Amino acid sequence: MDSLIVNGIKGNELLFVALTVLVAACTALAVFALCFHWFRREQRRWQKKFLKAISENGRNPDDLILTGRDTRAYGELIAQFKVNQGKQVVSVLESEGKRFIHVVGDLTPNERTKMVRYLKSEGFMS
Repeated sequence: MDSLIVNGIKGNELLFVALTVLVAACTALAVFALCFHWFRREQRRWQKKFLKAISENGRNPDDLILTGRDTRAYGELIAQFKVNQGKQVVSVLESEGKRFIHVVGDLTPNERTKMVRYLKSEGFMS
């Protein structure tokens, strides 16, 4: 007779179940870590590709990308609007006497044109 019986499960079966759970947890963790590493690498690769394309057009990549880390480097916030039931956020920023817009989310070209026309009519942009 086995020395350990828990809820009708013998000691050897309990050990097998515990090992199965441990192996499954380690496998899930390994898959998560691999996916995280791969997505991170892809993100860096795409960022380099975009920055290279911007640089090839004769622009400074740091001037075109708003990261939100240092607002003084990218401009002072003048106004901010939520568009399409709050799905997109349009910010009017000013830097070195020039005003520009930054859109968080996707706007169609028609929506963007309407937004710029509205901002000009309200005096936020010239």
